Amino acid sequence: MPENSDLQQFVLLPPRGMTARSEGSNPELTSFLVSLSPAVSAGTSRSRGARGRGVPMRVLDSIHEDGAKLVEISPLAIADLRAEQPGMRIVPVVFYQPALEPRPKLESRVRASRAGASVKIMLKVVSRAAGTPVAGAEVIAFTDFANGAGADGVTNSRGEVKLALGASSRKLQRLYVFPRMSYWGLLKKNVTVTSGREFGLRPIGLSFTDSKRFFYGEAPDGSGDVAKPYGKADRKNFIAAFSNIGSEIDLTGPGVGVISTFSGGYAALSGTSMASPAVAGIAARLLSQPEHTAVLAMSRSQARSDAMAQVILRAATSLSLGPTFEGRGMILLPLDD
Repeated sequence: MPENSDLQQFVLLPPRGMTARSEGSNPELTSFLVSLSPAVSAGTSRSRGARGRGVPMRVLDSIHEDGAKLVEISPLAIADLRAEQPGMRIVPVVFYQPALEPRPKLESRVRASRAGASVKIMLKVVSRAAGTPVAGAEVIAFTDFANGAGADGVTNSRGEVKLALGASSRKLQRLYVFPRMSYWGLLKKNVTVTSGREFGLRPIGLSFTDSKRFFYGEAPDGSGDVAKPYGKADRKNFIAAFSNIGSEIDLTGPGVGVISTFSGGYAALSGTSMASPAVAGIAARLLSQPEHTAVLAMSRSQARSDAMAQVILRAATSLSLGPTFEGRGMILLPLDD
C-alpha cells in the first residue's frame, strides 16, 4: 500500500499485452516505458515523454524494460500522464478482501447476577437421523439479538456445549448452530433452553434439491455437473447479502447453500466459489450446442472471445432483480441431452 495517503498505485501498460513488442506499437510509448526501467532500483522517476512536460511518479517494479510498470503517483497527475501518453493503459491497483458468508457475532456477553455467574446451560447437538453427537459445531445463543448479547461455544466430541447464560433456564431470541460439515445449519427463534436440551441437525443428502439443482436440475450420469434447468424464476429467487453487486456484474448464478465436496465428506457452502463453477458449466454446455459450432471454430483471438461472451450474455434470462444485482440475469436454457 502507498505510504503517502495522497499517492496511489497504478500499473502502466501498453495498449495490448504486457510488453510493447507487438506489431504496430508506438515507438514513443516503448521509449517511455524503457526510460522508466532504470528508476526501479532507485525507487524514483520523472517521466520524460515526447508529448509534454514530465509527470512525477515513483516506479516500484517492472516486469521488463519495455513491459508493465508498477508506479506510485498522485491521482491528480493521472490526467497529465494520459495527456503525455494517451495510448498507454493506466490501471489502478485495487485490493480486495475475501467475501465471506456472514455469520452473526456476539458483541457482548450475558450479564449475570453474582448467584448466577457460575451457572451454565449444557446443550447437545445431535444428528436428527441417527441421534449421534455432532462435534465441532459452532453454537451462538442470543438473549438480545439487536444488541448482540448472548453466549457462544463449540460442541465437544459428545456434541455438548456449555453456555454461560446467567441462569438455569433462559429464553433465547435466536439460537444458531453452524456445523463444520455433513449437516445443515439450524436457526431457532424465541426458544427457551434448559440444561440437557437436544437440538437435531438434518444430515446433508446428495439427493436434496439445493440452489444449483433448483435451476439446473439433476445431472445425468457422465454429463458433468450441469444439466437441464429445474424451473423458472419465482419468489424464492434472491441476491445474498454477501454477493458482489454493481454495474460491473454480467451474470448471476446459484451460490447459496450448495452441496459441495468437503474435506472428509460434504458440506453446504455459499459464495462465488459455488456460483462460478455452476455458471461456467452451463456456459460451456451452451457453447457446445450445434448452433454455436462456428464460434468455437474461430481462431483464438479477441474476436473469438467476444463472440463467445455475446452468446453467453444473450442467453441470460432476467430474474427481475435489476441489473445492479444480476447483470443480464441467469442462464436458464432447456438444453437437450
